[in-house]
Amino acid sequence: MYIHQVTGRLRISHGAFRCDPVKAEALASRRRDLEGIRSVALKPKASGITIHYDPKVQDSKRLLTLMAE
Repeated sequence: MYIHQVTGRLRISHGAFRCDPVKAEALASRRRDLEGIRSVALKPKASGITIHYDPKVQDSKRLLTLMAE
């Protein structure tokens, strides 16, 4: 797993996004519904997801915890 974060953006690469695109899209969809999420871009061929968020409402630590669920 590869994680890159800067304030307001979280990028995660993991083989699971490529192996199960249906599950990956469901996960991305649930993140889009969270308060403070500006956008979620899923790129299954690149095994990645990028989440742009409002750092006044969300934080990367919480988002990472939610991704692990």
